[in-house]
Amino acid sequence: MNERNFIDHSNSRDFNAREIENASLEAQYSKLTEEERTWVALKALGYSRKPPEIEEFYTDDFYLGNEFFFNGGSSVFNYWKKVLNEIYPSCILTAKPYQILSGAIGLNKPSPIIITLKAGNS
Repeated sequence: MNERNFIDHSNSRDFNAREIENASLEAQYSKLTEEERTWVALKALGYSRKPPEIEEFYTDDFYLGNEFFFNGGSSVFNYWKKVLNEIYPSCILTAKPYQILSGAIGLNKPSPIIITLKAGNS
């Protein structure tokens, strides 16, 4: 779904103003796809574009995936990839807003810290 279609629904073939006036907000929301619900939440939160999913964030060269950070995600341990997906289940939700990382030396703890700090600023 592109942003233009999100803003301008007047050219929809299924547009029926009377049907929308009589439907409750819950009924209208229930008819939306998951992608459309995400856009509604993003617009309500003031976003002008959709943030990347966490995996895209550490693999895409535009964000942290370049060779100077995480080299396309190859330098992030598989364990941390799994944990980051649990922490950030979608592009707008954080399941665990407070995190404590502990463990032995060499477990690559800085990777999720850097990703988390940068994700909060994107």
